[in-house]
Amino acid sequence: MYQPYPGGAQLPETKRPPAPASVRVLGGLAIPFAALVKSFWLVVWLVGLAAVVFLWRGSSSAFFKGTPS
Repeated sequence: MYQPYPGGAQLPETKRPPAPASVRVLGGLAIPFAALVKSFWLVVWLVGLAAVVFLWRGSSSAFFKGTPS
């Protein structure tokens, strides 16, 4: 038996999952007054990424293990 959607011919509202954080940050850069704040946090994030990359290197790993490189 056919049953139409409630409310007439309207389709049910589809729910999307929230956008990933990186997409929200890049979308937030389009807002002029927030661009400075967002760019500051982008720089902080890139500095943190650089620290992780440099600490992941073999010479750094050997230093933290206490073995000579």
